[in-house]
Amino acid sequence: MKKRIFSAVLWLAIIALVLSGCGKIDLTEGADGTSESAVLKNPEKDDIKQNEEAQKAYGDFLDGKTKLTVSDNIFPDDISVSAHTLTGEYSFSELKEAIAKDEGTDADKAESMYTLLDLGNDGVKELILRIEGIENYDMDWVGIIRSDRNALSLNFYYDDGYRTIATLYKKGYLSHGGSSGAGAHGFTIYQFDGKGFATKLYSTNEYIGSFADSILFDLGKDFDDLPSELIEGSMFTVYEYSDDGGIKIAVDNWSKDDAIRKKESKYIDGLVSFGAELISPEEMGSLTSVSQYGSDEILWTGLGMKATLAATTTAKSEETEEAETGDFTLTVYSDPSAEDYKALENVRELDTPEYVETSDGFGIGADNKVRFVCDVDGAKVKVEFGEWSFDDNTFVPLRTLAEITTQKGMAYECGVFIGETVPYFRLTAAKDGKRAQWEALPDMKDGETTFEIKGE
Repeated sequence: MKKRIFSAVLWLAIIALVLSGCGKIDLTEGADGTSESAVLKNPEKDDIKQNEEAQKAYGDFLDGKTKLTVSDNIFPDDISVSAHTLTGEYSFSELKEAIAKDEGTDADKAESMYTLLDLGNDGVKELILRIEGIENYDMDWVGIIRSDRNALSLNFYYDDGYRTIATLYKKGYLSHGGSSGAGAHGFTIYQFDGKGFATKLYSTNEYIGSFADSILFDLGKDFDDLPSELIEGSMFTVYEYSDDGGIKIAVDNWSKDDAIRKKESKYIDGLVSFGAELISPEEMGSLTSVSQYGSDEILWTGLGMKATLAATTTAKSEETEEAETGDFTLTVYSDPSAEDYKALENVRELDTPEYVETSDGFGIGADNKVRFVCDVDGAKVKVEFGEWSFDDNTFVPLRTLAEITTQKGMAYECGVFIGETVPYFRLTAAKDGKRAQWEALPDMKDGETTFEIKGE
């Protein structure tokens, strides 16, 4: 017991000696709810030294004292997750300028965030850096930076935002995708190794009706190889799963019209003849469930608009401390007939689907129009569809339906289904390491329809 206490004290002393001092960036643990003592229980000496060196190197980079190098062959041929092309060396400010130039925006107005995460579970943490887009239609940029003997390398990066939806999980997985048409959306799952490089695990797509003809290309065929007339007018749902082992498909919502159903069956038989394996919707749901990666998404610590982070010291002024608390409130209005709902101005309607399906094929109409506001600029709000895990007594997100960056004075509207006992939809607002969540359930106590949730 005494050895454990001594080890923890030694670790804290090393960090304090290395990262203290006026004018240095203090890379304290990101706001993902994990403390150093929880991550590094009884750490070996090598791990202590590597993390100490890595965190100092990350701080120097964010201070503008050093540069990183973009790794060669950062993206294999089967990975396409960013519109940016980065090569060579960059300081932090140069990196922001390069990304802003591609977006046609001002680097000085772009906010930056970070977290520290051991993606490959090798005992050494990577710096996960996020550079925010300025407008709602701008893309955010996220980079995975690794320190190796004080040399920094950018080993992976991806875009997020607008119609692209990315979710990074603490266990070292990334879900990246979004909508590719009115009746098509999909995601690819990647896994990170100990150095922060990514490997593609599988892709999953969901098609409605004639959008299913995209599967032909994945099977190495052309449109002419299977007449699309067979599924014209069809609204059945075809799920696709592809990995190194081939392509699997599942079908749901078959037409109740015998003539259309016959054509749908013929089309699916054609896909199977070209090499697709037909499985049940239940099997497909098990294959593509994100619950296996954990529902813990990372949260971010803000760096502000400039390339500096105020040092975490006891000498902070009261004004600085107040400015960095990140306090905010998410207010949700769930009753369209209520006066406070109708009184909202500057309402922006989000492009969320009117109908979604659970992993077991159960259809849910998202026809409850809720509105929400946030009392700060720059909070990231996700509208998520998911399922309730009775084992863990928690909400497990399956799809992100929309994601926006809030503006004070703006209200936002989206479609959800307000469940009776368990939620299928969730709103999550995050800013500066704090998070506010509303799960789409009615008020069980006094029938209130307006909910105020403070970021914590």
